[in-house]
Amino acid sequence: MQPTIASTDIRISGYAVNGDHPDDEMDRAADLFKVLSHPDRLRLACYMGDGRVTTQRDLMQHFGWPQSTTARHLAALRRSGLIEAERHGPEVHLRLGDDVGLQLMGTVCRWIHSEATP
Repeated sequence: MQPTIASTDIRISGYAVNGDHPDDEMDRAADLFKVLSHPDRLRLACYMGDGRVTTQRDLMQHFGWPQSTTARHLAALRRSGLIEAERHGPEVHLRLGDDVGLQLMGTVCRWIHSEATP
């Protein structure tokens, strides 16, 4: 009988296993977790975790943060590669940048918002 493997299982995710990661990928992952270690940045990423496209202005209104705070956290998330920005006229649309980010934030947000303990 074959074991059931979730679609996010690292064995089929395309990422190497057992220390086969190149150092730059390990560094990239570590940097991403450092960025997400701040609760407000985690809130932002979780808010966009369902594939939502938003703007800085919308985020300021949703969280009640000043422009400077919102911009600082978004800049860190963009530098990490988790969030991508695309200009549409005067607005900059923000979204999670890749499948890894969507999967990661989907898992984290389900855990945070569930009533069950891990």
